[in-house]
Amino acid sequence: MSDALRILHLYPEELGINGDRGNVTVLVERARIRGIRTEVVRHAPGGGDPSDADLVVVGSGPLTAQRAVLPDLVAH
Repeated sequence: MSDALRILHLYPEELGINGDRGNVTVLVERARIRGIRTEVVRHAPGGGDPSDADLVVVGSGPLTAQRAVLPDLVAH
């Protein structure tokens, strides 16, 4: 178990059309300012088990991308 704040970024390539990576960057920076270590885990379709996260960030994307990641989301 890690003592770092684990931030899970779900489907950053598929669901990131509005600059959603910036949300993760801001969370990391705000934690750093407060002396909190962070670990960012990116999860793509077909990736390993994305469990054990403290925060989950999901971006936005077109309906086709949302449908494409849905089976992976349901599986986990």
